Amino acid sequence: MFRDQSFCINQAKNRAKELYRALQMSSPNNLTVERLRILPEYSNSNSTELSRLKPKLKKCIEIIAKEAGFHNWKEVTEEYFWQLLTVEDMNRAIDSEPLLTPYGFGAYDSNTTYVTFKKNRIAEERATFPEYLRGFQLSCNWLRFQNMRKNLNSRFGTYSLKHKVENWASEVGISNKYVANGAFIAAVKHMGFRIKQLHNESPNGKINISSILNYPGVANLKY
Repeated sequence: MFRDQSFCINQAKNRAKELYRALQMSSPNNLTVERLRILPEYSNSNSTELSRLKPKLKKCIEIIAKEAGFHNWKEVTEEYFWQLLTVEDMNRAIDSEPLLTPYGFGAYDSNTTYVTFKKNRIAEERATFPEYLRGFQLSCNWLRFQNMRKNLNSRFGTYSLKHKVENWASEVGISNKYVANGAFIAAVKHMGFRIKQLHNESPNGKINISSILNYPGVANLKY
């Protein structure tokens, strides 16, 4: 199932905390108390019984999940796993590609407008990867809907694909949708795709992605 990708796990957790605090009051609001009925174990309780309950935060998180249309919180984290990806996940992905920077393979040389593979420049650029976590997360989310093929696909380069992620994110209402080429390549590694640099002086790569691209949640998107 594809759901609204603008859903935010952190916001949902904050709403659960607000609900928890409201229910801990000595005389909680009746409308707040009635929200407990969405849980099967409380569905047949009367109002007096509900008002006496002091559910733990875990219960409140389950209420927020059900109010959002999920069966439980586990389903939320499985659907929006990409929001839970961390800088550590991205770092593990780039560790296997020592030449990878946010620019791609190698670092951008503003003096020549070409890519450079000087160790000091690459080290400097790699240190900025945490700034591009959001693009890594979005790319992982998009890639999970794509199919792999046996051979590397020369039809799409990583720079072209990272733009497809941005266009898709825009269509489904995701804000802060910039994806760096290197962040996309890191996502490729994290999601188990294979990649090869296009040529020795290219910042881009090709991966074993199907030529038929999927844009879940969007009708007739062609980029």
